[in-house]
Amino acid sequence: QARRRYRRHEAEGDLLSGGLDALSAALRLACEGARGAWLAFQKESAACEGEGREEADLMLAAHVTACEKLGNDLAFLTEVRESRYVYWIEREGSLAALVGAPLHIGEALRAGLLARVSSLVLTSATLAAAGEFDYFLERLGLRGERPVTLGLPSPFDLPSQVLGLARASSPAPDDADYIAFVAEFLALTSAWTGRKILALFTSHDALRRTRAALAEIGPRAEVLAQGVDGGRTSITEAFRREGPAILLGAASFWEGVDFPGEQLEVLALVRLPFPVPTDPLNEARSERCVEDGGDGFRDFTLPEAILRFRQGFGRLVRRRTDRGVCVVLDPRLVRASYGAMFRRSVAVDFEMCNGGPADLAGSVARWFEKAGEED
Repeated sequence: QARRRYRRHEAEGDLLSGGLDALSAALRLACEGARGAWLAFQKESAACEGEGREEADLMLAAHVTACEKLGNDLAFLTEVRESRYVYWIEREGSLAALVGAPLHIGEALRAGLLARVSSLVLTSATLAAAGEFDYFLERLGLRGERPVTLGLPSPFDLPSQVLGLARASSPAPDDADYIAFVAEFLALTSAWTGRKILALFTSHDALRRTRAALAEIGPRAEVLAQGVDGGRTSITEAFRREGPAILLGAASFWEGVDFPGEQLEVLALVRLPFPVPTDPLNEARSERCVEDGGDGFRDFTLPEAILRFRQGFGRLVRRRTDRGVCVVLDPRLVRASYGAMFRRSVAVDFEMCNGGPADLAGSVARWFEKAGEED
């Protein structure tokens, strides 16, 4: 498990004992030694002048400050006394890090920004979930500030620019043959349309398995998988080059990438982007919703997923002249009771397609053929 949450009773037990106790003792000795050396230097060099003395004094003072800060940070992370924070151990290979993060940033935002300005304008295409700003305002601690909110329609003619396709039939994301379904759909769509395809995943494991399945199929298009064929920057640059390509992206591709025009014409959302429930921060925020008398799924998980869904959908149309197809492969968009909230969050009516990969890819190809005839 890459991230493991810990609570106070675990910090006082075996989880954070041993090596950290020794590190704390070593830090205390280092702080005492650095401060002693600094005071001794100041005393012995009091009668001396020059740039060298001042530079040495500043360097020793910086060492004392760094030691004290590290000691304070370690105490904060091991004592686990702040109820407004969530704590976890994050491992990567042989390295491990202790992390403490606030459940909500409202207090820090108010002190660091709101108290310093007379007015503030926050704007984005994805601040509202299902047409409401409540979730966003709650997360930033702004509901008590009585903010003025304004939702504007999209400047794009999305119903004419985008075909939305959804499927309600099996396989579902947790089924054993789902990855094979996704890979075959991507390969057929690429072969039959020659368009650039971005497939967005919520799991690096599913992304890697889809990459392996595509390698067995052997599509003519270039396949670029995040973390397999390169990092975000390198595969983004490769995807923008001319020629058909299939880009498999995870978290960082759901927002902040711009592929206008023919750089992206087919967007596949492999799974509805619900936050990982076992992630320490997500788990703690869901628990806090319950403690405050709410519902973790309704008040945190669902609005978070809808905002992410809108961000992913927004990768497809970046200009008034763009057009393309958005395919949601996760049947929950249609079958789940909350699916309508996802569909209403974007200004596109999704057509149902319940066949196999060939049927779905055929619907995409026919739309492009029809669009070409109308041009």
